[in-house]
Amino acid sequence: MDKEHVMIRRIRLDDLDNIQKFCFEQISHAQDPLGNIRISERQYAWEMKRVRQDWLAQQRYVAYVAAENTPDGEKLVGYGAAVITCQAHFCSIENVASLGELWVSPEYRGIGIGRSLVDAILDDLKNIGIEWITAHLGGNEMETEAFFHKIGFSTGALELRKNIT
Repeated sequence: MDKEHVMIRRIRLDDLDNIQKFCFEQISHAQDPLGNIRISERQYAWEMKRVRQDWLAQQRYVAYVAAENTPDGEKLVGYGAAVITCQAHFCSIENVASLGELWVSPEYRGIGIGRSLVDAILDDLKNIGIEWITAHLGGNEMETEAFFHKIGFSTGALELRKNIT
């Protein structure tokens, strides 16, 4: 695949259904263990669409798609999103961002689409005054960590989780 035929653009509300379908295809391809605990693809898609609509309405969601124009129309080949949140510290409150989703179709990996998505998100965040971002992504941890180190992220605190219910 060729990166020059792929356009990186900010998402629109009418992209949400296609983003849901694309993300679910990527989760299935990656054999995401979280996919096994979701009630149903349809319910999960509906819930995530609502969450994304709310974030967009609150202007707390910075998301981009990578799309290729095909004879059948636009085909999503990548998607990345960050959420802006307030974080309270002992003596201050600041807006920070968390990159929670980054997906690139397997056949389009390794040609710079993931980096282009992250760069577009970082540019937007910088322009609105966000000073730092964290990345919380699943998948192959070593591969993911190597990707983020390559584009300038550094390893911070290790976060461990345990379900208590």
